[in-house]
Amino acid sequence: MDAEHEPADVGVTPRTERRVATRTADGADQSLAAALASREGLAAFVAEAGRVLDVWLVDVWVFDREREVVIYEAVWRRDGVNAAESQAVGTEVPLDQRPDLALLLERRALVERHIDDPDLSADVAATMKRRGYRSSFDVPLFDGGEVVGVLGLVERRAVRRLDESDLDLLARVCRLAELGVRGMRSRRSGDEHAELLQTLVDSSRALAAGLDQHEILAGLREAIERLLPGVEHEVEVWLRREDESFERLESVDDESGGEAAPRPLAGEAPDTLIARAIARRRPAQARTAGEPTRLVVPLVVAGRAAGYIDVRGRPLRRMTPAEIAVLQALGDHVAVALEHRRLGRSLDRQAAIDTVTGFFSRWYFYDRLYSETARAARYNQPLSVVLAGIDGYERFVIGRGRTDGEAVLKAIARLVSASLRRKVDVACVHAAGEFALLLPNTAPFKPGAALVAQRLREAVEGMELRSEDNVALGRFTLSVGVAGFPRHAEDADELGGCAVEALAKARALGGGRVQVYGEAPDAYPGSGPGAGAPPAAAADDPLSGIILPPDWDEVDDLV
Repeated sequence: MDAEHEPADVGVTPRTERRVATRTADGADQSLAAALASREGLAAFVAEAGRVLDVWLVDVWVFDREREVVIYEAVWRRDGVNAAESQAVGTEVPLDQRPDLALLLERRALVERHIDDPDLSADVAATMKRRGYRSSFDVPLFDGGEVVGVLGLVERRAVRRLDESDLDLLARVCRLAELGVRGMRSRRSGDEHAELLQTLVDSSRALAAGLDQHEILAGLREAIERLLPGVEHEVEVWLRREDESFERLESVDDESGGEAAPRPLAGEAPDTLIARAIARRRPAQARTAGEPTRLVVPLVVAGRAAGYIDVRGRPLRRMTPAEIAVLQALGDHVAVALEHRRLGRSLDRQAAIDTVTGFFSRWYFYDRLYSETARAARYNQPLSVVLAGIDGYERFVIGRGRTDGEAVLKAIARLVSASLRRKVDVACVHAAGEFALLLPNTAPFKPGAALVAQRLREAVEGMELRSEDNVALGRFTLSVGVAGFPRHAEDADELGGCAVEALAKARALGGGRVQVYGEAPDAYPGSGPGAGAPPAAAADDPLSGIILPPDWDEVDDLV
């Protein structure tokens, strides 16, 4: 902290003329009180104390017991404070990194050191010699019996031992310093309290306005940044699963403007600290020597911990009760926001699921098509769309009825599901008797989407379908259209249009085939019209242009 000076020869010099002797105690009190009351406060006070006590350096440290840190509040040096010392003012240091100050907390009395003390430890002697100290004094400052700070004095000109008059004057200085520290702590506490409340208000609004889990997690992290400014920390949010383990949520950036869903990681059982926080449904804090302070805040919904926030912070200090209270309030808001989002997603999913096949609905397909196209563009990956239509399906429904029509959809949906990658590809219904498939990171040609389409067509064609009640439904074929991004389209709308056009071409060629957009008709030959309703699929069939009954829209909504 101090600039290095070449130490003078060690020796006790007689104090013949000191300003301490020429100043009256009352005059010193008045000058110190005036300095303390000035705009500079403690900074002016330590400067005046240095002149009153006739020492080389004066500084003030303030304890924050809740956070187990000491704060460097003010410094004065006879030859002028250097830039490093000025920048150090306001620095927080963990108490376990200042054993000299920790010792003062235990002794609660003046600690006096001199370079010529025979019992001075080697480490302390080396430090004093390196810094050029001849004498140093650490004086505890009290507030209601509690040590709240330290007034430090240093002499570099000669070894100095305090006599009774020095100690009397030092006691007066310390009483005024205690007033200054008390007032500063009160102001700081009020400012911190107001700032914490404002952080809570602002963060609560942001969390309540969060439309998806990405925004909720981002809002939480921003709130903790404000709550712990300048403190390195990690934040994780974990949610309870059905098997009572927990999964961590990570936000995934998504430039498409759609939902950036959290990514669940491997489930884990709670450790002791987590178990205690969840069981008590209130925050639990722990600190192990040499490890970051850790706070677990349970996310309580309807009296049950649905998850928790895990905060690990540096520097190594405990979080204050006020900080914990704000984090607990934030946890309550996060719990409510996530629960609302969960319920909303559950309703959205119910609305987006086709009740017959279990696939996603048509509107979900187009919504997902936009987000998947944006993701593919961002990561420079291919994306394929496969539209598969059941040849003769509409006529089959008219001839056999809606129940058998749904049975056909269920049977073919099982074959579709078996041909896709689990949790990667997306299966949706597109229209009456049509399925729409999204194949991320898949090119449209063989061995990509075209191969998937061909195998699906062959699987359907090679199986005589039966209902769940073992009713024979017949054999069917598929007309399949394939298109890919960026090979065939530059955006989602164009990609969907290319797939529709490819499907229409496959049907125009007689059905029962795969048609990749822009490819020759015989590139992926099929077996021709299906047998679901013999020769009704022919162009001259009297039913081929039939107008569907008014309630067909209801069927379309279901499939």
